Amino acid sequence: MFDKTLMIRGDDPRLPEGKGKPAPDIFLLALRALNESLAASGQPEIHPEECLVFEDSVPGVEAGRRAGMQVAWCPHQGVLGAYKGREASVLAGLTGEYRGGGTNDDAEWESKREEWSSKEENLLESEGK
Repeated sequence: MFDKTLMIRGDDPRLPEGKGKPAPDIFLLALRALNESLAASGQPEIHPEECLVFEDSVPGVEAGRRAGMQVAWCPHQGVLGAYKGREASVLAGLTGEYRGGGTNDDAEWESKREEWSSKEENLLESEGK
């Protein structure tokens, strides 16, 4: 079904040591592999903001957001309960579980966090919180 080079797992040798979630590297590696495949067939590349990540973990949500991608959080009930009242922070990638050293520039990330903070406020208002 899938080209094996497009299947990226946490133990993928192309992933730098110590760059698992919540670092964005796994999603950026997957996008790079996909874009290399598209380029080989003469198709245009996909940009991070065009990607939709489905994630069940909070570190995975932060990794996807830090990679500049849209994220759908599909948590287990236990995880959802542990983050009750903080759902908007999770979706915005603002849990603070990632502490630098990723492939995206930290200044760019801080700018995105500020943008997402305002979106978080809008989410909370729409939820009536």
